Amino acid sequence: MSFTNELLIKEIPFSFIDSLIEEADFHTYYGQNSFQSGFIAAKFLLGSLPENSEVLIIRTKRKGALSNQTIARNKGFLHYIATNQLANIKLINVEIKDGDDAMNLQILREVIAANVNIKAAITFNSKVYRLAKYLDALGRADVRLIGYDLLDQNVNYLKQDVISYLIAQRPDKQAYLTVSDMCKKLIFKQDAKRINYVPIDVLIKENIEDYILFQE
Repeated sequence: MSFTNELLIKEIPFSFIDSLIEEADFHTYYGQNSFQSGFIAAKFLLGSLPENSEVLIIRTKRKGALSNQTIARNKGFLHYIATNQLANIKLINVEIKDGDDAMNLQILREVIAANVNIKAAITFNSKVYRLAKYLDALGRADVRLIGYDLLDQNVNYLKQDVISYLIAQRPDKQAYLTVSDMCKKLIFKQDAKRINYVPIDVLIKENIEDYILFQE
């Protein structure tokens, strides 16, 4: 907010991509509705789970606060559970450390040993491949797993069926449209729609290749 206030003082327009700060006086925003993407993630992840299933929610411990989108995704996920009265689902919150694979593997090993009915797992950031790697190493590739964004490592684990679903949002398109709107404002003095939610794409092994190769 301090930075964006400086931009306003200097009359420099700015836009947000992917993460939204609603209090700022921005020109445009392109990105997912993060709350809704968390809601949809829960619908795919938790649908048809057996009674009394346990679900891992993985958070990566880093310096600083959680991102706005991570918080919103988590809220949407929990809202789905509350809305559908899934009282039989047990959520297990697990915090892992950024960059410490040995420690993270041990943390998950202990959690899995203590909770014998783990059926699914989610992380709300883009590094779901790390969770896939740990579960695969522990012989638990059967756990239904969902995460975000088309990092190469994520796509590889999706193709191997270790990750069940990936939620994508075409960041290249977001960037293109953001620059286009800014050019229209600065050059042609045209207004633009302020908040632009992009489609929430849910990808599986069977459609990932066509999604990546398709050019609009």
